[in-house]
Amino acid sequence: MHWFSETAAEKLREKVPSDGIRGIRDPEADERGATVKMRTGGENIVAQVGGLAQSHGITLPQVSVDGMLADLTLAQRLRPLASAVEQLSQRLNDTVLEAQRECWWATTALYTALSRVAGANATLESELKPVVDFFAAGRRKKPAASPMGTGQASAPKGA
Repeated sequence: MHWFSETAAEKLREKVPSDGIRGIRDPEADERGATVKMRTGGENIVAQVGGLAQSHGITLPQVSVDGMLADLTLAQRLRPLASAVEQLSQRLNDTVLEAQRECWWATTALYTALSRVAGANATLESELKPVVDFFAAGRRKKPAASPMGTGQASAPKGA
């Protein structure tokens, strides 16, 4: 029995609204690279600049000290969660990689044994043909168009 099922994953996805979590947006990849990033140690400067702006009556259109401080608080509260999720993601990806490695190792070992026996067993040889074709070296043939007219599926990746 697996410790994490598709049902559990779906329940987890349902917890996050489709429009995101209030205060959290999902920028596009190019926007992420071009965004202004806080310098290391900037948290202290935010509070200092906010205090100076308020004490000297400096205001800007569409810029508020309260909004700036709320954004800082949100970032500070989410940073530990983001770090934990990043660690969890790495652990999950490592587990997936290890499971695939073990699975593929077993598959290739069994394939090797089956292919050695197939020469003496016509039924097995016939049943093993799609697997032999998959493991064959060289260019992969593109599969025929699907009967539904949805185009061609991608060719399987090599061993």
